[in-house]
Amino acid sequence: MPTSIRTTSAAQTMRMTMRCSCMATRSSDSRSRRRRRARRSAGNGLVKMGNEPTPSLGKQRRTATGKRPGGDRETCHTVSHGARDSHICGCLSTRPLPTCPPASTIPADGRRQAARIRRGGAAMEGETIRHVEEWGRPRTVVLLTLLLLAALWTVVVVSVVVARHDSLDATGRTLQQLTHALEEQTRQQFHLIDTVLVASELWLQAHPARSPESDPAVRQLVDRLRASSGKLFDIQLRPADSRSVPIPGRPPRWAAGPVGSDRPTEVIGLSIGQPVADPASGRVDLPVARAPSSPGANAQQLMAMVDLEMLSRSYEAERPRPNGVIALLSLDGTVLAQAGDDWQRAHSLAGGPLFRLHLPQQRRAFVVLDADGGEHPRLLASYSSLPDLPLIVVVSEDYETALAGWKRQSLWTILLALGMTIPLTVVAWRSLRLLRRLAEHGTQMRQLAISDQLTGVSSRQHFVAMLGDELMRQQNRPLPLAVMLLDIDFFRRINDGYGHAVGDQVLRAVAQAAKGALRQRDLLARFGGGQFAVLLPDTEIAEALLVANRIRAQIGAIAIPTENGTVRFSISVGASESMADDGSTDEVLRRAAQALQSAAAAGHDRVVAG
Repeated sequence: MPTSIRTTSAAQTMRMTMRCSCMATRSSDSRSRRRRRARRSAGNGLVKMGNEPTPSLGKQRRTATGKRPGGDRETCHTVSHGARDSHICGCLSTRPLPTCPPASTIPADGRRQAARIRRGGAAMEGETIRHVEEWGRPRTVVLLTLLLLAALWTVVVVSVVVARHDSLDATGRTLQQLTHALEEQTRQQFHLIDTVLVASELWLQAHPARSPESDPAVRQLVDRLRASSGKLFDIQLRPADSRSVPIPGRPPRWAAGPVGSDRPTEVIGLSIGQPVADPASGRVDLPVARAPSSPGANAQQLMAMVDLEMLSRSYEAERPRPNGVIALLSLDGTVLAQAGDDWQRAHSLAGGPLFRLHLPQQRRAFVVLDADGGEHPRLLASYSSLPDLPLIVVVSEDYETALAGWKRQSLWTILLALGMTIPLTVVAWRSLRLLRRLAEHGTQMRQLAISDQLTGVSSRQHFVAMLGDELMRQQNRPLPLAVMLLDIDFFRRINDGYGHAVGDQVLRAVAQAAKGALRQRDLLARFGGGQFAVLLPDTEIAEALLVANRIRAQIGAIAIPTENGTVRFSISVGASESMADDGSTDEVLRRAAQALQSAAAAGHDRVVAG
């Protein structure tokens, strides 16, 4: 019964009021009237309940009783101590406090809805813990980390491979463009030579009486034509007896047979011979000639001597840096002119992979030339065989040099991926540890929520929830269901007489004995104190009584030695069976509790069915 107490002295005479703690709602007018009455009583200096004043002298104790608004009864005790009086007042409510309505008055639909809400909340908590446990599994974390790392390195590998392919494609396009430009340049140069030779021949035919060695007009024509080609070639007139006749002012450079005698082919009226060296100057020229238009004993032949050194210098300005090569080859593989250090002039490449593998297949292409027995490094080469001249233009780049930029980029990409992999691995390892701790903590929390720490059996809340589930399952498929309540007889005496440590041993012994007599699907729970509960699905009341007697017999044989002697004890069991009209767990447990009370009233150590 709720009570509030306040003590005052006579010098400060104050009225003690006590307000009953009632759940019912009172009107504001009633509260105002009580406050005004309390203030008037405090101002009079007397505490009066009903019509009885409170004396202020003498050591006495009086009790006054009066009624308060709302039907409450107020009792006041006055204790006098000489010159001081102490007043102790209390308010005792005569009305019962409002309580929750009994379960039997709640509609069945409402009870089922409440049970579903409770099960839904428990299911949500269990689902959360289960998700934490699943994510906290080492296999899951390791698998996710490996998948992420595999995706990262797949992107890295693909990007590196694509970048390499793009680098080779870019180099190939550059080399092919340069090859095409050199092809056009070479064609224009030899067409210019052909034009010069034709013009010179026509002039000689028009002036047969003039000597080309002494005629100023001939010298002027030759100088002008030589300047137009950048002094790339010289014009010579050689008699048909194969003795070369130099142009005025130029000494003869070689003595050789007819230029066209060993030429591989003749295109646009030109014959291209083999490179010849000038013994005096060491200069190497390429003879280009046209056949005599008037054959005879005194026929003369015009020739253009192409300066291969100058041609090579023109290539030097255009070759790829730093290790690129530009070469002009004859159809038999002889290097006529080159810029770069990979091939030597007058060296034959007829046995190389370019002539063996690629030229027979394609007239022009971009290819990779593998190292030829260690003599040449691996090259990226673009070549073109001129259709109107017996010449081949080749532009190459060192393979390693062409991929140097790609290698630098790939190195930075791999370093960046490593920089991401190491922290990711560390984070995954720390996350693995954290998730495992969370999973362990969740398991512990769930175990604490559904089990009793002392005995290891289920808790009351878990038992009630499982009982509700079984009742819901019975609505879909009627099956027998039995519930037993076990109470250790005189357990409080054991606790008080032998100590709580012995009481704990008794509880654990009872739990162990009861579990040994139950099936795997049965549920044993501790309700509190020395009371246990057993849930027996698919079990009728007669079978439940047999199980209860078996448990009672096993517990009766337990003896716990202590310092004060051996402790033996028994249990009382109340059993009940669920009914079709049971709307909640309270009804089943109420019948089992009534049966347990009957067993205790009948003398303990027995089994009673309710």
